[in-house]
Amino acid sequence: MTAAIDRTAPWMILGRAGLVAAVFVLGCGRAGNPTPAAPAPTPGSPEETAVPLVRTTSGAIATHNFLAELALAKKQHADQPTNLKRTRALVDHLFDQAQFFGKLASYDEAEALAKAALVDAPKSGEAHLLRAHTLSALHQFVAASAEIDRAEALGAPPELVRHSRVGIWQATGKIDQALEALGAWRRMRPNFTNLSAEAGALADKHDYPHAAAVFSQARRDYDDVSPFAIAWSEFQEGHMWESAGRSDRARPLFESALARLPLYAAVAGHLAHLVAAFGDPEGLDRARALLEPLVARTDDPEYVGELGAIYRQLHRPVEADRLVSQATQRYEALLARHPEAFYDHAARFFLHVAGDPKRALGLAQKNFALRPTPDARDLLAEAERATSATAGLER
Repeated sequence: MTAAIDRTAPWMILGRAGLVAAVFVLGCGRAGNPTPAAPAPTPGSPEETAVPLVRTTSGAIATHNFLAELALAKKQHADQPTNLKRTRALVDHLFDQAQFFGKLASYDEAEALAKAALVDAPKSGEAHLLRAHTLSALHQFVAASAEIDRAEALGAPPELVRHSRVGIWQATGKIDQALEALGAWRRMRPNFTNLSAEAGALADKHDYPHAAAVFSQARRDYDDVSPFAIAWSEFQEGHMWESAGRSDRARPLFESALARLPLYAAVAGHLAHLVAAFGDPEGLDRARALLEPLVARTDDPEYVGELGAIYRQLHRPVEADRLVSQATQRYEALLARHPEAFYDHAARFFLHVAGDPKRALGLAQKNFALRPTPDARDLLAEAERATSATAGLER
């Protein structure tokens, strides 16, 4: 969990901005059907929904600084295209651009850079790890694992090799195996990065109360002022609660993340989903206001389809049909180019927006075969139920 690729392991914090790098793509997408808010918790109880205050700098300033750093990284790479350190820095910034700002084309650019780095340095273990990094982001886990093996044989740093393997374990449903390593790292160095990584794995396991406690501890231990990492943490926990059907806990986290970083694409998309859940005019108008600028500035079809669904509810059928058709075409293009990375998101689109449960079922089956996580299992079950219901109506 949305920008098409939105659940990442925070293995590295980049430079001055303190950005959480998009290293591995784990469970993503939003929970199935709109989920009404659960009853409000008792104030002061463990279920309290207030978001702890963590002071960070202006999102507008941080975004400006990030874009300047991205431009510098591109220039430095252009000046030294065979310098692996420069290439890795640019790839990390491109992944952050995709992760936070919904620029899916940045993944293609990062992939091309990693391929070129291997051509330039085929005997470099770190070049193979960089290639594994981009392959994992596109859910090509078998190929990524093979690159990690090559990197290890070529003498890549053992800790980086281990991190790469753990990310793939988590992404492919071997969550207990991943948690063993993540817990050890957290005990050794209980900092924001390691705590957040463990919290993300606990969320993927659906151990929600434990994950929430660790997310909260991670934010308390944050020792920077950049809004990127904290907004990322709030989004991840919010996505977890949204998936659990707890919109009362998800929404404050999304609101806080968006206030910190107003251009955070995935947060705006998920928040729009929540505020539109009841179909009331005020909620639908807020969702529309969140999604329209998002569609204009990103290349992610998820937001296009989501806005089309909102337009349907607002009785704007011509605009709705145009957007749903546009999203369908974009998803088909993405599935042709990077099928593994978009099985789950496309399945949700065809299930909930395009009204094609049979197509959704085929994609959900492929997604579950690729990575049998709890979220993937839930998506498959939902697609199976919808397909059976449709078949029953047709008989």
